[in-house]
Amino acid sequence: ILEDSTFFHATWYTALFTIVTVLLINVIAFAVALLLTKGIKGTNIFRTVFFMPNLIGGIVLGYIWQTLLNGLLSMWGQPLLKLSATNGFIGMIILLLWQQIGYMMIIYVAGLNNVSPDLIEAAQIDGAGRWKQTLYVTIPCILPMVIVMATLSLGNVLNAGFDQIFNLYSPLTYSTGDIIDTYVYRQSLVNGQYSFGTAVGLFKSGVSLFLTAVAYKLAYKFAGYRIF
Repeated sequence: ILEDSTFFHATWYTALFTIVTVLLINVIAFAVALLLTKGIKGTNIFRTVFFMPNLIGGIVLGYIWQTLLNGLLSMWGQPLLKLSATNGFIGMIILLLWQQIGYMMIIYVAGLNNVSPDLIEAAQIDGAGRWKQTLYVTIPCILPMVIVMATLSLGNVLNAGFDQIFNLYSPLTYSTGDIIDTYVYRQSLVNGQYSFGTAVGLFKSGVSLFLTAVAYKLAYKFAGYRIF
């Protein structure tokens, strides 16, 4: 596998895709949670809308997005088809991650609700607006939780979501959408190279184990979090 350029290509795209999506998920989920804790109208409806996709399986969500994508392709034709076959494929997959935003949103909402009202009131008395309250009070209070969630996500760097990507998988997207899981699927189940696919899977498991250990070390160092 170390002599296969396609393997390194799939590994690079897997890591890049996961890092980008983890950052986007945390940033967007925090922004949504912050809006929902500001007392806007229809909060419960928005929470349901954002969290509901988390209850839908990846395969089902992938088929839903594939149906929508096919509709867009029929409307715009070749330009969108060309985009989906090149780097735009990564962007389209990222759109599927609204399935995970709802879960992180719930965690951030719980953290924001635990911020002491006395600190917010003191900041208001000092003349701090909503932006400064968020920057100097809210974020520092939930920063340990953010660090824990971010570091624990490190162990999943090589898990980019096989279910969603497989539904949009085709020879057109091999060059820009191939991740380790789909690469193993193609090499072992499609091409019949079971030993080669097993080696790639073992490599992924070893790297994931190492990254998980590093994540727990970082979580304990920066946030005092440990499970044993």
